[in-house]
Amino acid sequence: MKKSLLDLFASSIRKLEKALTSVQQNVASTTAVSKRLQALKIGLAALQIRWDNQEYPYSAEETKYGCKCVLFPLN
Repeated sequence: MKKSLLDLFASSIRKLEKALTSVQQNVASTTAVSKRLQALKIGLAALQIRWDNQEYPYSAEETKYGCKCVLFPLN
């Protein structure tokens, strides 16, 4: 289960990275995709520190921003 969840996060990150490059002309879409991508990367890092004993590469401010993007996506 742990590996499949990590794979799911990694797949979602790859898809959002591709989406980001394809919507570069539309600033509003780019902002939404960028926020979701950052939030997913932070979520994946949080799982990896818990499950794989990896270092957490994000600051408290970055984590707070990522959580805000997930909890309040329309703001």
